[in-house]
Amino acid sequence: METPDRSYPVVVGFPGVPGSTSTYRDEMKINELVMHNVKNNAMQAPIMVFPQVFPNNADTECVDGKSGQWETWITTDLRSWITTNLRTISDRKAWATTGYSAGGWCSAMVSMRHPDQYGWGISLAGYFAPEYSKDQLQDDPKDPKYQLDKVAQEQKPDIGLWAFAAGQDQPAVDALNKFKPSVAAPTSLVTSFSQTGGHRTPV
Repeated sequence: METPDRSYPVVVGFPGVPGSTSTYRDEMKINELVMHNVKNNAMQAPIMVFPQVFPNNADTECVDGKSGQWETWITTDLRSWITTNLRTISDRKAWATTGYSAGGWCSAMVSMRHPDQYGWGISLAGYFAPEYSKDQLQDDPKDPKYQLDKVAQEQKPDIGLWAFAAGQDQPAVDALNKFKPSVAAPTSLVTSFSQTGGHRTPV
């Protein structure tokens, strides 16, 4: 190895449901995107981890509930495996989550509820309270601890969020606009909207 003593920031990425972690590689071309930005000094080279949190497209919503202790697994078991096996920077500001659609929800939820672990969260066409797939209701979607507008208002986690919604993806636009007024310092939120485009991976 050229840099055996170097440590790296970490990005944990969540897929949508139905979806697959391979979407990041095959459709979003995340490797090419990251390396392009690294080569142009727009970002540091990161460790990227894409856990399977929707086995067989089961809509777990990444929460602790009937479908399993997913939030706990992400923030304890997965976290421990990453820090034990990979050369990570320990500072929470070197850790970020990202995700699209249901994965965008997971990203926002995990980062907001665990600001001791993550400094940043990215939501692409996501939402800010559990939204179970049709016929896959697992737990109470109005569970207060998973209402991120309330988390923002009451806990004010010290993290930076970036959220994107396509202009023709009305549910994502509405979810983001509803969430925005709840955010106050030290939480920060940067939003981006495209004029067109729906709820599709190419967008």
